[in-house]
Amino acid sequence: MKTFFVIRNGWNSVNQPSAFAKRNPKNQFESKQFELVAIVEATSDEEACSQFTGSVYSNQSLFATSNARSAKGLTKAIESFEHNCEV
Repeated sequence: MKTFFVIRNGWNSVNQPSAFAKRNPKNQFESKQFELVAIVEATSDEEACSQFTGSVYSNQSLFATSNARSAKGLTKAIESFEHNCEV
């Protein structure tokens, strides 16, 4: 088992609005194009995505990665996500 970071890609006014997004080509999470939605233990990226139970609309997609540096801004998003889970 590995730790996977599940990321939702794409804006939607219901679950991932683009309002107040900061355009930043070095951090796709600030632009709200990407949102870290789960951190899970899984054997593959497909299994990690299947563990996510939140909403994904037709203009959105999910992907998972085990490499925290594979998406611009992911490391910072992980720190924020973990902090929000502790509160």
